[in-house]
Amino acid sequence: MKILIQCGDHFENQNRIMTLAACLKHYGCSPVVLLYSKKKGRYFENEGIATIALEAHMRNTSVPPDTTIESVLEPGITYNDVMQPEQRRRPRVGWPGQRKRTISDIDRHYRALHSVIEAVKPEKIVVWNGFTGYVANILRLITEARKIPAAFLERGLLKNSLFIDRLGVNGASSLNELSGARVDEIVLGDAERARVEQTFGVPSSRPEASSRGRNIFFPLQVQLDTNIIMYSSYRSMRAAFFDIYETLNAPDAQFLVRPHPEELPETLPNIPRYKNVKTSSEGSLEHWLDWSDTVVTINSTVGLEALIKGKKVISLGASIYSSAGITSGLKSDLKLTPSQLHERLIKYLAHLLRSNLLLHEGAFNHYVVASQLGLDVATYRPEAVPVPQSALTDEVIIQVAVPLTATLDLTYRKNKVKIDQAWIKTIAMKHCAAKRYTIMPYQSSSRAVGAIKVVEEDKLSKADPQFLKTIDIYGNLVR
Repeated sequence: MKILIQCGDHFENQNRIMTLAACLKHYGCSPVVLLYSKKKGRYFENEGIATIALEAHMRNTSVPPDTTIESVLEPGITYNDVMQPEQRRRPRVGWPGQRKRTISDIDRHYRALHSVIEAVKPEKIVVWNGFTGYVANILRLITEARKIPAAFLERGLLKNSLFIDRLGVNGASSLNELSGARVDEIVLGDAERARVEQTFGVPSSRPEASSRGRNIFFPLQVQLDTNIIMYSSYRSMRAAFFDIYETLNAPDAQFLVRPHPEELPETLPNIPRYKNVKTSSEGSLEHWLDWSDTVVTINSTVGLEALIKGKKVISLGASIYSSAGITSGLKSDLKLTPSQLHERLIKYLAHLLRSNLLLHEGAFNHYVVASQLGLDVATYRPEAVPVPQSALTDEVIIQVAVPLTATLDLTYRKNKVKIDQAWIKTIAMKHCAAKRYTIMPYQSSSRAVGAIKVVEEDKLSKADPQFLKTIDIYGNLVR
């Protein structure tokens, strides 16, 4: 069974998607990872996982002059169907003066994705989010119009984890239908309970409520993110703050508002400078969670992090946890004792691990994939991967054949990270164990016996036979 998986080019995205793709291989499926750049792909292909580049299918063809925003791309999909969700994130694409360009961009992406699907012929398609960008929007609409089974992805709560759901992500996921009563019915054994506590760092009992003053933490979210646009009644963080302040303000209340690090400067909300309100980007999220007594969020996973720390959480929008009976509303307190809330939280997190969260080497990954993609658990055949034991050498020479201007595309925010010696040593250590690593610029005339050559990322490049190993700047072996 071929399954097409949408993946961004950032290293972080690829790292998360690898967990899903590898699990699908163990089910006997043939995952095909959809990347954007033709240079990407070695990370997956070194593990026997096929990739396909959207860039290779892009064509600069002209759109018929009589095409309008209501014209049909294929039965069941119009240009407007693609534009509308994107317009809510990027209003500019809907401006009359931009209409011609918007139609052209949509047409180009649709034809490229149609070509990709024709080439792969997938039986299922896994889409990132489903509403962020033309690629996700078009893939979602194609799965609906052609009745191709689909699932949707988002970054998970834990580091390098991946959230997957057959209905959607965030407020559209199946977890948004999970009630507190259903959570209470979940049965946990001691071993699974211990695994949940260890995985999420949940204390074995809920801490007593703080006797300090009412410290209220409001971590802002990106205002043009789909979480706010689609799953919240608020259209700005400023509007949400006024409701929060009006309801929770008291003589002993202190408010800390933390801007989201990915919010654009031009859309930063104007939070009033009241006497007991501080807006600050200083300090870590962990610091302010520890400081707080109450955390108010619209639907961020910060709410879950706060619950795990034993904080009172007020949620204002639809999310993967808002219906599970573990949060309060602005004007409606949760009617549970601390021990009852702790027990329900543990059971909710167990359900999340069983049904939606993929972790690196996670014990429940195969159940999660089977549940969300309709696979038979009995067909799961994990491969025994031998761990290579490399002898420890005294010294490894690393020659770097990379321009000084080359950068790393690690995450959405860290997409132009300079390559330093610490990074070079880290990726080299995956391939050779040594007491000492000596890093130097590439010298074509030098002897390269026992050395590693580091090159730019390009899956079409070949290994240099003069070197023991050739790796790219992400540590992928060049064959």
